[in-house]
Amino acid sequence: MSKESGRESDTRLEQQIVKEELERLTGAKFEPGEPTEGFRPFGEKIEWYLRSPYIEQVKSMYYANASWKNTDGTVYIRGLSVGNYLAWAEQSYGEDGVKKAMAMDFTRFNQKETREQFAKQFPEVESRIARYERICLELSNSAMQFSLFLESRVNNVSFYLEASLRPRGMTSEALRSRVGTLIMGLKEASSEIDKFEAMRSILDR
Repeated sequence: MSKESGRESDTRLEQQIVKEELERLTGAKFEPGEPTEGFRPFGEKIEWYLRSPYIEQVKSMYYANASWKNTDGTVYIRGLSVGNYLAWAEQSYGEDGVKKAMAMDFTRFNQKETREQFAKQFPEVESRIARYERICLELSNSAMQFSLFLESRVNNVSFYLEASLRPRGMTSEALRSRVGTLIMGLKEASSEIDKFEAMRSILDR
Protein backbone atom coordinates (compact mmCIF):
# COMPACT_ATOMS: atom_id res chain seq x y z
CA MET A 1 0.00 0.00 0.00
CA SER A 2 1.37 3.45 -0.93
CA LYS A 3 1.81 6.16 1.67
CA GLU A 4 -1.03 8.16 0.05
CA SER A 5 -3.39 5.18 0.07
CA GLY A 6 -2.54 4.55 3.70
CA ARG A 7 -3.33 8.16 4.61
CA GLU A 8 -6.68 8.00 2.81
CA SER A 9 -7.50 4.78 4.63
CA ASP A 10 -6.65 6.38 7.98
CA THR A 11 -8.83 9.39 7.13
CA ARG A 12 -11.83 7.18 6.26
CA LEU A 13 -11.35 5.26 9.50
CA GLU A 14 -11.24 8.49 11.51
CA GLN A 15 -14.45 9.67 9.86
CA GLN A 16 -16.15 6.35 10.58
CA ILE A 17 -15.09 6.40 14.23
CA VAL A 18 -16.37 9.96 14.70
CA LYS A 19 -19.66 9.07 12.99
CA GLU A 20 -20.14 6.00 15.17
CA GLU A 21 -19.46 7.92 18.38
CA LEU A 22 -21.76 10.79 17.40
CA GLU A 23 -24.58 8.36 16.67
CA ARG A 24 -23.94 6.25 19.77
CA LEU A 25 -23.85 9.16 22.21
CA THR A 26 -26.51 11.43 20.71
CA GLY A 27 -28.89 8.80 19.35
CA ALA A 28 -29.18 10.83 16.13
CA LYS A 29 -28.26 9.73 12.62
CA PHE A 30 -25.27 11.41 10.92
CA GLU A 31 -24.40 11.47 7.24
CA PRO A 32 -21.39 12.60 5.19
CA GLY A 33 -21.98 15.62 3.02
CA GLU A 34 -20.87 19.15 2.23
CA PRO A 35 -20.99 22.19 4.55
CA THR A 36 -23.75 24.74 3.98
CA GLU A 37 -22.72 27.96 2.28
CA GLY A 38 -22.27 30.75 4.80
CA PHE A 39 -21.58 28.40 7.71
CA ARG A 40 -18.31 26.97 8.91
CA PRO A 41 -16.46 25.09 7.49
CA PHE A 42 -17.73 26.25 4.08
CA GLY A 43 -14.77 27.60 2.10
CA GLU A 44 -12.19 25.90 4.33
CA LYS A 45 -9.94 23.07 3.17
CA ILE A 46 -11.45 19.94 4.66
CA GLU A 47 -10.97 16.21 4.25
CA TRP A 48 -14.46 15.15 5.35
CA TYR A 49 -17.68 16.52 6.82
CA LEU A 50 -20.51 14.95 8.84
CA ARG A 51 -23.77 16.38 10.06
CA SER A 52 -27.20 15.36 11.26
CA PRO A 53 -29.74 16.96 8.90
CA TYR A 54 -32.82 15.60 10.65
CA ILE A 55 -34.86 18.37 12.29
CA GLU A 56 -36.88 15.88 14.32
CA GLN A 57 -33.66 14.78 16.06
CA VAL A 58 -32.60 18.25 17.24
CA LYS A 59 -33.32 17.44 20.88
CA SER A 60 -30.84 14.58 20.67
CA MET A 61 -27.93 16.27 18.91
CA TYR A 62 -28.24 20.01 19.57
CA TYR A 63 -24.88 19.97 21.41
CA ALA A 64 -23.06 17.97 18.69
CA ASN A 65 -24.62 18.52 15.28
CA ALA A 66 -21.67 18.49 12.88
CA SER A 67 -18.06 17.35 12.60
CA TRP A 68 -15.28 17.78 10.09
CA LYS A 69 -11.55 17.38 9.60
CA ASN A 70 -9.44 20.20 8.23
CA THR A 71 -6.44 19.48 6.03
CA ASP A 72 -4.18 20.63 8.89
CA GLY A 73 -5.24 17.45 10.72
CA THR A 74 -7.62 19.02 13.26
CA VAL A 75 -11.00 17.37 13.86
CA TYR A 76 -13.84 19.65 14.98
CA ILE A 77 -17.19 18.82 16.56
CA ARG A 78 -19.76 21.59 16.83
CA GLY A 79 -23.27 22.00 18.18
CA LEU A 80 -26.15 24.14 16.99
CA SER A 81 -26.11 27.86 17.73
CA VAL A 82 -26.41 28.73 21.42
CA GLY A 83 -27.59 32.24 20.65
CA ASN A 84 -26.94 35.43 18.73
CA TYR A 85 -26.05 39.00 19.62
CA LEU A 86 -29.29 40.70 18.57
CA ALA A 87 -31.43 38.28 20.58
CA TRP A 88 -29.29 38.84 23.66
CA ALA A 89 -29.32 42.61 23.15
CA GLU A 90 -33.12 42.52 23.01
CA GLN A 91 -33.36 40.44 26.19
CA SER A 92 -31.12 42.83 28.11
CA TYR A 93 -31.94 46.21 26.54
CA GLY A 94 -35.27 45.81 24.79
CA GLU A 95 -36.23 47.12 21.37
CA ASP A 96 -34.03 50.19 21.68
CA GLY A 97 -31.04 47.94 22.32
CA VAL A 98 -31.75 45.93 19.18
CA LYS A 99 -32.01 49.10 17.08
CA LYS A 100 -28.71 50.35 18.44
CA ALA A 101 -27.02 47.02 17.79
CA MET A 102 -28.41 46.77 14.26
CA ALA A 103 -26.80 50.11 13.45
CA MET A 104 -23.36 48.67 14.22
CA ASP A 105 -21.09 46.60 11.97
CA PHE A 106 -20.50 43.07 13.30
CA THR A 107 -18.11 41.88 10.59
CA ARG A 108 -14.98 42.47 12.72
CA PHE A 109 -16.50 41.37 15.99
CA ASN A 110 -13.75 38.79 16.54
CA GLN A 111 -11.16 41.58 16.67
CA LYS A 112 -10.37 42.82 20.16
CA GLU A 113 -10.97 46.53 19.49
CA THR A 114 -14.36 45.92 17.85
CA ARG A 115 -15.52 43.64 20.64
CA GLU A 116 -14.48 46.23 23.22
CA GLN A 117 -16.57 48.83 21.42
CA PHE A 118 -19.61 46.54 21.60
CA ALA A 119 -18.87 45.76 25.26
CA LYS A 120 -19.05 49.46 26.14
CA GLN A 121 -22.47 49.72 24.51
CA PHE A 122 -23.83 46.37 25.72
CA PRO A 123 -22.01 45.30 28.92
CA GLU A 124 -24.68 42.75 29.87
CA VAL A 125 -24.29 40.96 26.55
CA GLU A 126 -20.50 40.98 26.93
CA SER A 127 -20.89 39.49 30.42
CA ARG A 128 -22.99 36.69 28.96
CA ILE A 129 -20.46 35.93 26.23
CA ALA A 130 -17.62 35.97 28.76
CA ARG A 131 -19.47 33.47 30.94
CA TYR A 132 -19.93 31.11 27.98
CA GLU A 133 -16.22 31.43 27.21
CA ARG A 134 -15.30 30.60 30.82
CA ILE A 135 -17.41 27.45 30.66
CA CYS A 136 -15.43 26.32 27.61
CA LEU A 137 -12.10 27.24 29.18
CA GLU A 138 -12.86 25.27 32.34
CA LEU A 139 -13.51 22.12 30.27
CA SER A 140 -10.38 22.46 28.12
CA ASN A 141 -6.98 20.88 28.71
CA SER A 142 -3.77 20.24 26.79
CA ALA A 143 -5.33 17.37 24.84
CA MET A 144 -8.80 18.77 24.12
CA GLN A 145 -10.01 22.26 23.36
CA PHE A 146 -13.52 23.63 23.85
CA SER A 147 -14.35 27.08 22.55
CA LEU A 148 -17.16 29.51 21.83
CA PHE A 149 -16.93 29.97 18.08
CA LEU A 150 -18.59 32.98 16.47
CA GLU A 151 -19.81 33.58 12.94
CA SER A 152 -19.94 37.27 12.11
CA ARG A 153 -22.14 38.89 9.55
CA VAL A 154 -22.76 42.57 8.89
CA ASN A 155 -25.80 42.79 11.16
CA ASN A 156 -25.37 39.99 13.71
CA VAL A 157 -23.10 37.40 15.32
CA SER A 158 -24.11 33.80 16.05
CA PHE A 159 -22.34 31.73 18.70
CA TYR A 160 -21.57 27.99 18.73
CA LEU A 161 -19.95 25.56 21.14
CA GLU A 162 -17.08 23.82 19.41
CA ALA A 163 -14.55 21.15 20.40
CA SER A 164 -11.38 20.08 18.62
CA LEU A 165 -8.56 17.56 18.75
CA ARG A 166 -5.67 16.38 16.59
CA PRO A 167 -5.89 12.59 16.09
CA ARG A 168 -2.45 12.19 14.47
CA GLY A 169 -0.68 9.19 15.97
CA MET A 170 -3.68 7.95 17.96
CA THR A 171 -4.80 4.34 17.87
CA SER A 172 -8.40 3.68 16.87
CA GLU A 173 -9.26 2.91 20.49
CA ALA A 174 -7.67 6.13 21.75
CA LEU A 175 -9.43 8.21 19.09
CA ARG A 176 -12.78 6.64 19.87
CA SER A 177 -12.32 7.39 23.57
CA ARG A 178 -11.19 10.96 22.94
CA VAL A 179 -14.04 11.71 20.54
CA GLY A 180 -16.52 10.35 23.06
CA THR A 181 -15.03 12.61 25.72
CA LEU A 182 -15.34 15.62 23.42
CA ILE A 183 -18.97 14.90 22.66
CA MET A 184 -19.84 14.48 26.32
CA GLY A 185 -17.85 17.63 27.08
CA LEU A 186 -19.99 19.58 24.63
CA LYS A 187 -23.07 18.16 26.31
CA GLU A 188 -21.74 19.25 29.70
CA ALA A 189 -20.97 22.73 28.38
CA SER A 190 -24.51 22.98 26.98
CA SER A 191 -25.89 21.89 30.34
CA GLU A 192 -23.83 24.53 32.17
CA ILE A 193 -25.11 27.19 29.78
CA ASP A 194 -28.69 26.04 30.38
CA LYS A 195 -28.13 26.36 34.14
CA PHE A 196 -26.68 29.83 33.69
CA GLU A 197 -29.62 30.90 31.54
CA ALA A 198 -32.12 29.46 34.00
CA MET A 199 -30.52 31.49 36.80
CA ARG A 200 -30.58 34.61 34.63
CA SER A 201 -34.30 34.11 34.02
CA ILE A 202 -34.98 33.86 37.75
CA LEU A 203 -32.96 37.00 38.53
CA ASP A 204 -34.64 38.95 35.73
CA ARG A 205 -38.13 38.35 37.07
